[in-house]
Amino acid sequence: MPRETPRSSRVGSRIQRVLGQVISADIRDSRLGLSTVTDVEVTKDLSAARVYISALGDREAAGQAVEVLNERAPYLRHRVAQAMSLRHTPSLRFMPDYSQADSDRIRSLLNSGPAGEADNKE
Repeated sequence: MPRETPRSSRVGSRIQRVLGQVISADIRDSRLGLSTVTDVEVTKDLSAARVYISALGDREAAGQAVEVLNERAPYLRHRVAQAMSLRHTPSLRFMPDYSQADSDRIRSLLNSGPAGEADNKE
């Protein structure tokens, strides 16, 4: 997405807060697990928003959470419209955010030590 304007950045932050509350309070689906709205990018004209979701677990868990939320995008857009006073509410597209899973994987690789270290001790 192109660079955000200050207004689209503010709208994105507000959408992030609203969606976080609505998802935790209203949506009951076992595939959702422990999901978090990590970021929202809104286009300059405020017509569309990419909502990044991370989920506790592996990449598959995040993919399932995104699938559930994309199915419920019209309802979530309606709830965002109720909470915000915008002329047009951006359409919502949910995307997986794998940064936490990748960070955990890298951390575990670093903690395991060098690959050749175990061979040298014998």
